[in-house]
Amino acid sequence: MTFENTMPYRDFEGSNIHFFYDYLRADGYSENSIDQVKDVIAESGSIAIQTGFLGVPSFIVLAPLDLTHSVEQLYIIHIIDEDLVVSSMSYLTNILWALFFVIFLLFALAMMILFRLLEQKVNDIENAKITHYYAKPYIVRINSRGAILSYNQSFRKFLGEYDIYDKITDFRVKKDIDSEPIQTLIHRQSAFTAFFELGLGKVAYVHFVPVRTTGGHLLIGDDITDIEGKFDEYKNLALYNPVTKLPNQNSLKQDLHKLFDDKEMLSKTNSLLAFDIVSFSKINLLLGEKSGDRFLSIVSELVKQSLEGYPSSLYNMNADTFFVLFRDIENYNWVTRWTSKILSILEKPITIDRNLINIEIKIGIFHMESDRYEIFNPDVCFDNVMLALNHA
Repeated sequence: MTFENTMPYRDFEGSNIHFFYDYLRADGYSENSIDQVKDVIAESGSIAIQTGFLGVPSFIVLAPLDLTHSVEQLYIIHIIDEDLVVSSMSYLTNILWALFFVIFLLFALAMMILFRLLEQKVNDIENAKITHYYAKPYIVRINSRGAILSYNQSFRKFLGEYDIYDKITDFRVKKDIDSEPIQTLIHRQSAFTAFFELGLGKVAYVHFVPVRTTGGHLLIGDDITDIEGKFDEYKNLALYNPVTKLPNQNSLKQDLHKLFDDKEMLSKTNSLLAFDIVSFSKINLLLGEKSGDRFLSIVSELVKQSLEGYPSSLYNMNADTFFVLFRDIENYNWVTRWTSKILSILEKPITIDRNLINIEIKIGIFHMESDRYEIFNPDVCFDNVMLALNHA
């Protein structure tokens, strides 16, 4: 059969070959190859033989008929031009190559798209890392024992040369009423605010949120100095003396109310003392306002040093009026001994701008003995110590 759908016939007359196997021998097949063909035919199998049929390279295909169609084993023999098979195979090969090329292009395109997506994801992750490392928020990594393992670059830059922290307990936490230790706050993953001294007079506040991680915690922080700093500034104006930085009258009254609310503490031996620098207005006039402020700061430091070892708190109400609240002392003789001590210290003159200033103070003392008063409250306590001071 040709491409024109025609079948050429040839005459076998004059041929001296009458048997199929002889034809194979004439075509150069060995006896072993012929025996293999015989075995396949004997088993009623199918076989294809490549040979030069009538001088044309061809494939002879032997296909047995079903025995239901004949009492004997008959074969249908197909003779196919080799060129037709090869051309069909070439066509199929070309299709396969084209299909392979298309699949390769699709695969390459898919890989490029996947690569772009992965690259974008990696870039996003790296950008996030850079953002967290170099910019806000601050990140501090600690282990389960509270040791600081690392900072991110943002927090390291924030601390600068004041990086003196090895453990989380080195952080100074802004404490509220009934505040818990920092380790407890971190373990409970409760937010807290720490403040850092970054130079003379410069205090920064960072609000941390603990996040549990493998082997410890991450502290995610945000600088709230603008908010918390102003709050503390206003609080200090209300509760602290701007010159001596000591708690003022408002702080004293708050502490007195806390003391009176604690009945057990109030039943113990407590005392409130007030002292005033005599003729401070003249000293201030002589030295000037700035030197007068330095004078008050020196006096407050001397008083604070003298109170070391005493369960007490020091307050500065007005420029030259100071209070000392003694809590839970053994007896009132402690107050008497401290009075003698501070008088002895202040006997020595103080040098301010090459001027020797002699200090004279008057002292008023009020012992908090609740059983001696029908009405006993913080206001009564404060009024009585001021009365004692005025009559000193």
